Amino acid sequence: MSSGVVDVRIDPSLPDGVQHLAEILKRGIVDGSIDPFHRLISSQDGALRNDGNQWYSPEEILHMDWLCDCVEGSIPTFDQLLPMSQAMVRLQGVYRDRIPPEKEGTLL
Repeated sequence: MSSGVVDVRIDPSLPDGVQHLAEILKRGIVDGSIDPFHRLISSQDGALRNDGNQWYSPEEILHMDWLCDCVEGSIPTFDQLLPMSQAMVRLQGVYRDRIPPEKEGTLL
């Protein structure tokens, strides 16, 4: 988030206090005073992903292929992504080695 690549959208229909709290949390994550990943974390399948004693590196966070048990939803498949997102996933995605190539050749 500090690089500006990832952001959080705050729905304007939320109450003002909730929007303000979300902005405070966002600033804390950006400036490093809040680390949402340094805690007990289980994934949706029930696997313990962090016992609360480890810190995830930015690389580990970028390559997460699972969602926390408190998150509703799922990670979209490659085909469900917008074309502009598909291009980024081809370069940096978690499963980039399993994505069908756009043209013949080896994956760099």
